[in-house]
Amino acid sequence: MDANIKISIIIPVYNACSYLEQCLDSIINQSVPFDEVILVNDGSTDRSFSICERYASSCEYLKLLNQQNRGPSIARNVGIENAVGNYIMFLDADDYLRLDTVKILKEYLLKLQYDAIYFDADIFFEDNCDYSINRNG
Repeated sequence: MDANIKISIIIPVYNACSYLEQCLDSIINQSVPFDEVILVNDGSTDRSFSICERYASSCEYLKLLNQQNRGPSIARNVGIENAVGNYIMFLDADDYLRLDTVKILKEYLLKLQYDAIYFDADIFFEDNCDYSINRNG
């Protein structure tokens, strides 16, 4: 992989303790690691902050920022202000990535030199809810 391609991922965290470990496991277990992971705890009142602290203490490229609750947009902006990567990715704390996401992204960026990449997602529900996405439009 090209050392000039540095991807920072920013994850705003607010009361996501039910999903956060799955999210963070998908981040730190990538086949090619992120160059930087920025967690912005947005005033969580559940166990989210302590989960973030545990992961940050065991992962050298994970940075934990803490702020009073100001909403996900401001949390993302705080992450951007602290990011060092030349590419920035956003992920919500209740989402997770396939384990080869960074590898694939870096391959595309190296080969095609995109300024931005947008990719699709699979949606899962906890209950039996019918939902469809038009992937062609």
